[in-house]
Amino acid sequence: MIRILLALAVAAAAYFGPWVSSQGVDINGKYYAGGTAECAIDLTFSVEGECAPVGGLQGKFVTATVALGVVAAVLGIVGLIPFVGRITSLVTIVAGIIAMITFAYFAKDTFMGDANMAFTDFRWGAYATGVFGLLTLFAGLAGLRGEA
Repeated sequence: MIRILLALAVAAAAYFGPWVSSQGVDINGKYYAGGTAECAIDLTFSVEGECAPVGGLQGKFVTATVALGVVAAVLGIVGLIPFVGRITSLVTIVAGIIAMITFAYFAKDTFMGDANMAFTDFRWGAYATGVFGLLTLFAGLAGLRGEA
């Protein structure tokens, strides 16, 4: 059950949480992945054209984090069946790893890529995604052992 909640927390933090502040305006995950999410809600599963993530590689990472968080949560519900649970733990592990990679990429790009960015421009949504990603990774690993 904890795998489901943590995967949803990763997706929610990545989508709704602010990532960086640019010129006093917080930029959240919805800015990066909103178009792709709207297309998915309309059952148009594409990352091209008007469904493409905004923001280049950063947008693709945020979109992948949100998508894998949601997929891991949905599969986690099915994974309440004991044998299937170990298989869905692998998706949960991947969701956690992608969330941590997204956090690391934003940190690298924010602090090393832009000389005008300061430590205070990195917002809580990025930190929450990284922390929930780490916890999701641990929950997925515990699920492989059969204890979660």
